[in-house]
Amino acid sequence: MAFYRIADFLVEINSDEVLLIKERFKTDNCSAAAPDISVTITDDDFKVFGSNMLQMYSREYIERIAACNRVGLELPKHGAVLLHGSAVYTGGRAVVFIADSGVGKTTHTRLWQEYLGDELTIINGDKPIVRMRGGEPIIYSSPWTGKEGDESDTVARLTDVCVLTRSERNYTVPIEPTVCIDEFMRQLLHPTDPITALATLDTADKILSSVNCWRIGCNISLEAAETAYKAIFAKKQ
Repeated sequence: MAFYRIADFLVEINSDEVLLIKERFKTDNCSAAAPDISVTITDDDFKVFGSNMLQMYSREYIERIAACNRVGLELPKHGAVLLHGSAVYTGGRAVVFIADSGVGKTTHTRLWQEYLGDELTIINGDKPIVRMRGGEPIIYSSPWTGKEGDESDTVARLTDVCVLTRSERNYTVPIEPTVCIDEFMRQLLHPTDPITALATLDTADKILSSVNCWRIGCNISLEAAETAYKAIFAKKQ
């Protein structure tokens, strides 16, 4: 077994392999406290990937993905969700970009980096965690960062959720949480048991009720980042 500090949770992961997780997330359970979350990687976790993937990737890599899924499915029981998105921090605000795979979250994040330079920090470029604490949505990095590996130890109140859409014309418009919820839910893991599924929906609803929601139509020009940034930061938190 090994212990990790993830989104301020003490997480125990039981696995046969040494997980490929960044050193800064590892911790010693010196106080012998009961973990907030405990998961075990089993052979069943490997069966879901199919024989082709098992041949293409190492067991260690697949076990890391399995750990991500196992932990992600436990988070809603504790008022948190693992979100498929790219989270950044700038100007005192944490902004997360969400979209289906291939739309361009990483590209849009890179444009914000180019536009803002050192004023922008990537919290996590692939799978940040949003946790409700004291009635506020707090966004953290996680050990799961996608192929780019972009992440930092920045922790902040999430202020803006942005749904990305490909568009020849760059625009950013506010949307209601009721409009954003479907897009948001598509970027979460979906538990099969009803209680955790309900907790996932409840946590998502609380998050979106506490932030500004936006739809960003964007191309791959620097103007896309400038247009989005100016629209978002023109609105007070």
